[in-house]
Amino acid sequence: MAELSTVQLIAGWFAILLLAVAIIGIIRLSSIPMVVLTASLLGIPIVAFATDVLSPQPLRSFEVTYLAAPFVGIALTAIVASVVTSLPRRRTRSFASMHRRTLITLVVWPSMVLAISAFVFVFEPAFALVNVAANAAWFIVWIPRALRKHQTLTTFEVAAPRERVFAFVSEPSNWPRYNLDLESSAARPSGPIAVGTEIVARRRLEYPGLRGPRMLLPAAVESVEVVTRLEPGRLLATRRVDGPDASAWIEMDELEGRTRVTTRSEILVGYRYAVVGARLSLLKNRGQQLAKSRTVQERLRSLLENPLPAG
Repeated sequence: MAELSTVQLIAGWFAILLLAVAIIGIIRLSSIPMVVLTASLLGIPIVAFATDVLSPQPLRSFEVTYLAAPFVGIALTAIVASVVTSLPRRRTRSFASMHRRTLITLVVWPSMVLAISAFVFVFEPAFALVNVAANAAWFIVWIPRALRKHQTLTTFEVAAPRERVFAFVSEPSNWPRYNLDLESSAARPSGPIAVGTEIVARRRLEYPGLRGPRMLLPAAVESVEVVTRLEPGRLLATRRVDGPDASAWIEMDELEGRTRVTTRSEILVGYRYAVVGARLSLLKNRGQQLAKSRTVQERLRSLLENPLPAG
């Protein structure tokens, strides 16, 4: 078997290095966003270097890699800024602050794509151009709002009068009693809610697929929504005010001593989240969300159909 040339050896080492980084990243956090990010940044470059091992091309001038320097600088600056703004680690962060920080992804990602592509160009120019084009297409495909809309609808019955059901669910302090991951929620200003009342909720964050320490990842996030519509005994509607557009409605109908409860939610997944795979995650996890909704419904039924005696 013919010995590999120096160029083939270099390309092989780069292919192995990038593949190792991809595998370690996915093992560390097995999730759609991580797969999307890893595949977009490293997928085509890995194939490019592997191809060069099997069928080496004449090397282009390394001067083209000078073009990568500013993009590497931009990416590193953004990453350092992200880490600095995460220190010291706080158990709870506001959703608004986390929402702002996701903009860093839209800076780091394209910068890294261009920097890596400049280096790939030295070995396989066609693959470098394909890498840039593929990532540009991915960023473009999520621009239409229609692709980023996510809706849910559930209906269930509770063996309790509508007035009691509405009085219970329209009191934000009761929400953690039946919502699985809600640590606390409260009206601002305090007192009975009305249109315009803000509801501040703190929700535990889960990181399915995460292996190892959370490091700078928060354990909970605090979000704010505002009451947009209130029909006593019948309807409560809220809308998120500190992040992506998200609205929720809970509507009740009397059924001869029972109450039919209908819940709806509409989410416009933010562009910055859709790009990193959040929309795909919602589709993949739809079954889990439905199962969680059924658990919430059962807990609400238990609280309203079998209330604890006063005192």
